[in-house]
Amino acid sequence: MKNMNAGLIIGILLMCAGIVVLLVSMTRPNKIEITDGSLVISGSYSTTLKLDSIESAELLDSLPKITIRTNGIALGDVMIGHFRMKEIGACRLHLNLDRPPFVHIVTGDGKHIFFNTKDASRTRELFDELSAAENQSKASPE
Repeated sequence: MKNMNAGLIIGILLMCAGIVVLLVSMTRPNKIEITDGSLVISGSYSTTLKLDSIESAELLDSLPKITIRTNGIALGDVMIGHFRMKEIGACRLHLNLDRPPFVHIVTGDGKHIFFNTKDASRTRELFDELSAAENQSKASPE
């Protein structure tokens, strides 16, 4: 009986440790960079978005109200994954809510993506790169 109880306790401890490791790894900040003509967000719920598929990009100091998480992570101020926002609907978030500003991208097919980094100046730098790419694609003939 003692061995069975010890095994149960060890199993529960291993399961709890696994959950903690999973939560910590999922809430680590995503790496966001612009490379080879694409915006690359790596980490949990990673995505790659061709710069020429971006219809618009704007820098926001505040966000529309997040109404529900549909598939993703919402731990404290960290929001990563698929959500719904008031007046926007379905969107993809890669955010730390207490670290404005936020970049809002709308793609040519109407998808909304919001992201920021832990460093406000890096978020602004990424936005400037996106804006330059957006202006360049609008200026070049098709």
